[in-house]
Amino acid sequence: MTSLPGNLTSQPDQRFYQLLTALFFGITSSLIVFINKFILTNYRFPSLTFVGLGQLAGTVSIVCLWNAFRCKNGHLSFGSLKKLFPLPLIYLLNLLSGLGSTKALNLPMFVAMRRFALLFTMIGEFIFLGYRFSRSVKLAIFLMILGAIVAAVNDIYIDIIGCGYVLFNDLMTAANTICVKEKMNSVNLPKNDMLFYNAVCSLPILLCCCLLVDDLNEIIYFEFWKDWVFLLLFCCSCIGGYLLNMSTILCTHFNSPLTTSCIGTIKNIFITYIGMVCTNDYAFSWPSFVGIHISLCGSLVYAIQAILPPCRSKMTWLSDSTQFVYPVVRTC
Repeated sequence: MTSLPGNLTSQPDQRFYQLLTALFFGITSSLIVFINKFILTNYRFPSLTFVGLGQLAGTVSIVCLWNAFRCKNGHLSFGSLKKLFPLPLIYLLNLLSGLGSTKALNLPMFVAMRRFALLFTMIGEFIFLGYRFSRSVKLAIFLMILGAIVAAVNDIYIDIIGCGYVLFNDLMTAANTICVKEKMNSVNLPKNDMLFYNAVCSLPILLCCCLLVDDLNEIIYFEFWKDWVFLLLFCCSCIGGYLLNMSTILCTHFNSPLTTSCIGTIKNIFITYIGMVCTNDYAFSWPSFVGIHISLCGSLVYAIQAILPPCRSKMTWLSDSTQFVYPVVRTC
């Protein structure tokens, strides 16, 4: 069995972990979108920052319980936090904009606008990680974005502010995945500790936002606190925040930031049709319908490229004196 430099596993094992982490990320990201959509839109929960607080608290609690179970004494280190910066700040902005963008648009329109995260991720990978992309990958990204533009321009109920919110979330999503990849290469921290630092740094800031901006009476006296279905969804959102971030880190570690973003796009095929059929916030129009399906075709093209990589693309691995491994794609 061929060995790879550094901490890489053999090629079959690497392929297995790539597919497994991609599936894990696809499932968790799909579920968290639906759960947050029900909480913020169907139940009309008044505070998205409070939902974010619940997810951060859930992340801290799960990591602390995990460390206690493993008899591991975790503690905050300013040195480690300094090495991680600006990841905690990007994490917070991505969390807030993600919750807000879920509430801002109907599901199919939200899915279409999220395609722009691919463009931002591709640009970021090119600038910060030195990745190069084949023509077929560029074509797939172009189709996804073209479909998003067609759907957005012709949506008869387009919300300009909502689209701006989603575009900012796209930018933060790209920054988050690229920063995670870079920090995993340069900072020697367990993945759980990385999530713990992100959550602990974000908690006080988000708590202040909740106290200053939100109406606490609306949160305290929210009518569905006694509804067991809502409570179940809220608890799932708190746990799902941890699972989503862990799946993002694992998928980015075994794949690439662009692949993680594209998996998020591909799983949205499922979300798109659910939104069209099962929710009441989608207003049908032919241009919007065609634009969404152009974008979906681009998703399928990328999926085929990911599953069946072209034989002319070879992945080589270069390591420097610090033993960190950097992928470089060479095209013959």
